[in-house]
Amino acid sequence: MSNTPQSASREAGSYPLSAVARFAHKPVYAYVAMGVLVVAGVVVWGAARATTPAPTAAAAQRTAQDSVPTYVARTLQAQGSYTTTGIVEPVHQATLAAQVGGRITKLHVAVGDAVVAGQVLATIDARTTQAGVAQANAQTEQALANYKRVQALREQGFLSVAAVDAAKAQWLVAQAGQTQASAANGFTRITAPFAGIVQTTHQTTGDVAMPGVPVITMYAPAPLRVAVQLPLSQHTALADDASPSAYMASGQALAVGAVTHASAADAMSQTVLWRLNVVGGQADQLLAGQTVEVRFASAAATQLQVPRQALVQRGDMTAVYVATPGASPTFALRAVRIAPNSGAQDMVSVLAGLRAGEQVALQPLRAAQGAPVGAAVNRAN
Repeated sequence: MSNTPQSASREAGSYPLSAVARFAHKPVYAYVAMGVLVVAGVVVWGAARATTPAPTAAAAQRTAQDSVPTYVARTLQAQGSYTTTGIVEPVHQATLAAQVGGRITKLHVAVGDAVVAGQVLATIDARTTQAGVAQANAQTEQALANYKRVQALREQGFLSVAAVDAAKAQWLVAQAGQTQASAANGFTRITAPFAGIVQTTHQTTGDVAMPGVPVITMYAPAPLRVAVQLPLSQHTALADDASPSAYMASGQALAVGAVTHASAADAMSQTVLWRLNVVGGQADQLLAGQTVEVRFASAAATQLQVPRQALVQRGDMTAVYVATPGASPTFALRAVRIAPNSGAQDMVSVLAGLRAGEQVALQPLRAAQGAPVGAAVNRAN
């Protein structure tokens, strides 16, 4: 093949002109199309940015919604309190025992019976005591006769004054024995010392009663009082300014009158006995032996407090989730000690484990799952 200009011209002339032109202009069209697509993409991206919120703002909004609200622990004026259980008891209660020995011939009452003062409750076999009365009467008569005889002999000058005095003393001793035997015979009947209700019968018909052994316990249904065994530690803290109140199981408050407490602690239980007299007409709503709730309130004092909902119970441990300091705070579980018997209050007093100004989680379950720390609900306070 020749490389002369003529041969090159022939080769070029062998292709149609239109084909050569299309081949020469094809890259230009491609570039134009690509440019149009780029411009369209830019326009679409700009429109999307104009209508869609910034990713950082959306993320911040989601974080605020997922975060756990907190509470800043602070000191507040709070009233100290201690809640315990008291027993309703009658003011007038008596346990009646036999004063002489003998078989109980008849028990006249049963548990729950109402009795009046002086009513016979039980009768003890009186044959032994009646025999004692007869013996004492005979001895008294004999001593009196001997005394008169000695007096007559003294008047005749046969006996000395000392003999008369001895006879008189024997007569007086016999009289005392007669009085004692008569009293013992009266002890064969156990009577009610006051009007009331039979609470317990310790023995029944046919049992042998012994001196000092209880037979019947009775009480007067009114007035009533509440007896509380207060721990010595609480008594020391509340005794000076305590103002106890009592509540029935229904939540109804009892009208409390005079309040007294023992001047010494029980050596075994280390408790102090408190008594709260119930006044008004509420005695009809109470039964002897019934339990009631008693709250002892002391003067207000400054205490570190947090909401009760922030507390977490892990077995015997009470804890809260505390926000750690720093730019990216997290929650950490911390054991605390709270004041005992805070009652049903929404706030509890923290005695140890927490400092004023620290933030505690108000949703402990979410805090345990790793939710972020939120804003404090009482920051403005």
